[in-house]
Amino acid sequence: MAKYNWNLQTLEKRLNDYFEFYKNETDHNKRENIWKDIITLHHFVKKEYPDYFDENDACFESINYKNELFNDYEDYKQRLEEIRFLEDDLKKFYQISSDKSYNLPVKITCNLTEDEILILTHDFYEQLNPYFYKNFMKNFRRRKNHVRFIDKENSPCDEGRMFFLKNTKEAFLQIGTDGTFRDLFTTIHEYGHSTSAQINPSHLNPEKELYSEIDSIFMELIAYDFFDRELNNYAGTIEKAHYHETYSSIAEKANAIISLANLEKKLGTSFRYDKNSDYSFVLNAVTNLSTEINDYFYVTSYIFALELYDLYKKDKEKALDTLKKIILLDGNSEKQFYDDILDLGITPNASLEKFQNDLDKEVEKTKKLIK
Repeated sequence: MAKYNWNLQTLEKRLNDYFEFYKNETDHNKRENIWKDIITLHHFVKKEYPDYFDENDACFESINYKNELFNDYEDYKQRLEEIRFLEDDLKKFYQISSDKSYNLPVKITCNLTEDEILILTHDFYEQLNPYFYKNFMKNFRRRKNHVRFIDKENSPCDEGRMFFLKNTKEAFLQIGTDGTFRDLFTTIHEYGHSTSAQINPSHLNPEKELYSEIDSIFMELIAYDFFDRELNNYAGTIEKAHYHETYSSIAEKANAIISLANLEKKLGTSFRYDKNSDYSFVLNAVTNLSTEINDYFYVTSYIFALELYDLYKKDKEKALDTLKKIILLDGNSEKQFYDDILDLGITPNASLEKFQNDLDKEVEKTKKLIK
């Protein structure tokens, strides 16, 4: 039996508790916030335990989750227009990073137990600074029944997942494991999200989606270096190189979609799905790209996280203070958040070439160690 776990009974109890909260609450705004947590819980339970709900349970089936994968090209176009202000940043990132292929092993096997992963995660957050450590511990103290590790080989589980109940300030973490050092970095990543949620629950709001991974990607970047030193190995460098390649690939797909939208504008027409249409190839291309286009926000977050990482290497406290300010930002539009982050002195792609030059050197050193 897993030492650290949460299960259907835990979530079912929370769901029932929240229904009681909802029924007994009279304040409209509070009821609305409770309902959002009910939706979060229901959606997660439904995904993890599909047989739990009765087939006739249609109460939640009509809920339109705004962050689901886009279903057709019209949705892509609309979303692209909403983030048009990022077009130049995405293009520049792809242009600089597109030729990178490091040919390193994807992962390094390790024999870390769940306890060891959690201890190392704790040690990493403890050395950041008192502010982030304090908020990290709010979730870490509950790890006994708020964290679970899932073997990725025997389940459809992805890398990791975290959801946060705002009313009770509870974070539930799921860590997909495969017996490699990725398990440690995934745990650090998900605790990054839960720490930010403790600092500012609105950091998880849809209007901040573009920037929702800055905190966790930044934590991973500095964790790669930290554990390369502490564990005296090269697992962090390999992870860093692998994910740099991954984000470059996603940027390529995002730019392909942007190019299609620009082509549509240039032609003064609208592409429609029609198997007999001359434009059917365009729709086929969109379909082939759609599996990763929803991950564009990882690239936008990565672009900003790289700048925080560069700052961290120069001035640790200033970088952490800037991250705190980013997490605490509130606004009503993605463009406003973008401008606010720029006002904090974080300029997209400013250190990208330097990062790549440093990573090239680290990779070459790692290849010699592997041999």
